[in-house]
Amino acid sequence: NIKLQSKPLLQDIGRIFSNIIDIYEFSVTFLGLLEAAIEVADEGKQPAIGECFEEMAEVHVQCTLGIHHY
Repeated sequence: NIKLQSKPLLQDIGRIFSNIIDIYEFSVTFLGLLEAAIEVADEGKQPAIGECFEEMAEVHVQCTLGIHHY
């Protein structure tokens, strides 16, 4: 059984939204990469969006390992 509280605790809310800025930044960056890939694609050809996923995966690994390039 799942017991629901009538009011969420402040710490629960903080935990839920603690990385919302990171998620937003990731989304904006990823969208930019996708838009750029679509823009440079030759007319009538599929954009090379696989590279966008690869680049974001590399960024994720670097962030996970604590490696930041400024």
